[in-house]
Amino acid sequence: KLDAGALYHHQKFYLGFSLNSAVETAISGADALSSSSVGDAFTVLAGSKLQVTNTIILHPTLRFIRTSPGTERWSIDTKATFNSNIMLGVMYQRNGLFSGLLELRILENFSLGYSYDHSTGELVDLSNGFHEVSLGVLLSKSSNRSSLIW
Repeated sequence: KLDAGALYHHQKFYLGFSLNSAVETAISGADALSSSSVGDAFTVLAGSKLQVTNTIILHPTLRFIRTSPGTERWSIDTKATFNSNIMLGVMYQRNGLFSGLLELRILENFSLGYSYDHSTGELVDLSNGFHEVSLGVLLSKSSNRSSLIW
């Protein structure tokens, strides 16, 4: 399976496209290859970076996701960064999924995040929500270009 994508990134906005399962190759027998097929799953996204004040930056994003023919969904989210150390975010997905996000930069190259997802749609009877804790690591920082992770 091969996933492929492209991202155009500017200081104030970005546009992206990814094709999931762009090529799938099955192996039959010892080393014979069957024909490849192009997948139907893809994601399109667009976002911007809006400087509100010297210390507050907003990052709105719009996503369209197709996992197979007839299973399309979209989401809209926005994150606010305060003093480059605290990020708060909210997201809404068309199927009734709401999410909240808090991320703190704990050292220059590390961040700690927490998010909570709650469904008001079809999954409301199956779940009380999802919790996620994440640890981010910045491996390299280039002063010549803007960060891909705003």
